[in-house]
Amino acid sequence: MAKNLYEILEINHDASGRQIKDAYRRLAKKYHPDVNPDNSHAAEQFKEVAHAYWILSDAERRKTYTYTIIHTKRDTAKKSRVKKTYKEAKPKPPPEAPKARSKEGEDIVVRMFLSLEELAAGVTAKVKYQRNQICKLCEGTGIAGGAEGTLCSACRGSGEVPDLINADARRNGKTMPCRKCGGSGLQPMRACSNCEGRGRTLQDVTIKVGIPPGTSSKDKIVVKGQGHEGVVGGNTGDLRVVINQKPHRYFERHGADLTYHCNITFTQWLEGCDLIAPTLNNSVSLTIEPNSMPEGILKVHGKGMLRKNGEFGDLIVKYSLCVPSELNRKQKSLLKRLEATEGFSLDLDEGGFKLRKID
Repeated sequence: MAKNLYEILEINHDASGRQIKDAYRRLAKKYHPDVNPDNSHAAEQFKEVAHAYWILSDAERRKTYTYTIIHTKRDTAKKSRVKKTYKEAKPKPPPEAPKARSKEGEDIVVRMFLSLEELAAGVTAKVKYQRNQICKLCEGTGIAGGAEGTLCSACRGSGEVPDLINADARRNGKTMPCRKCGGSGLQPMRACSNCEGRGRTLQDVTIKVGIPPGTSSKDKIVVKGQGHEGVVGGNTGDLRVVINQKPHRYFERHGADLTYHCNITFTQWLEGCDLIAPTLNNSVSLTIEPNSMPEGILKVHGKGMLRKNGEFGDLIVKYSLCVPSELNRKQKSLLKRLEATEGFSLDLDEGGFKLRKID
């Protein structure tokens, strides 16, 4: 849970501006990296203290943050009153801390277009996109110079400098208030010029994503922690890669099955033939018997896509008799002559009607 900024500075919600500044000076000295060179935890606390002061030292930012706290408490209180109406109310969970200090990183969605062969075999593909990452110039604080940018450069946040004017004081190692910061130890804070105070910058990223065999169009590959980075301790979002299958010149895909449409000529249908059909890897030969149905379906087991259970789908070959859409004059003349021969002419009575066959 995100910490309360007032708790970070160890002050009350009604603390004055002077109290906020004094609390920051005290804690900044305590957790300063120069004082704790080997303590990474102290460095993180120093950043928290600096960011808390960044928010609470500005009237508008403090007003917005305090408003968030009040409404969060009201929502929690309402939920508690509803729970008390039950005879055996469950123990009230601790209220959620306000999340104004940190912000979760957003997910990123990109689309990847792959061929049917790539989806069948599985590939490792490069994904190029842009993501918000922690600003290196300010270390994600949004403050010019980072967390240390809040400290006076002359006294390094102590508010005091060696007294070099008075000889006796100089010999005794005495100090005097820093003239640059007026003894406060702080300097006016400015937004980081690189990220404009947001703490993050948009950067180009290229990563490799594994696409497993048998992946379907509209499937999503989730890469954890590769989305936009959070702000001030917020979790990083995820990268969601949406798969799109490119159209294939031979096949239609239905789940794990592949469908291939083809035509056969009149003589192939009449005499029978060996029909050659493509697969993802090579080709297969299928037999059409003489005088088969003018339209039919042939199935080849195991020549489709990989299913999630480890089995393969089928190749479905749909064939139909080729009927020309247009004929020239010579072709029409040949067909008429053919229709006049035995076996092609229609068996009609004198009225021009087809007789029903009676057993």
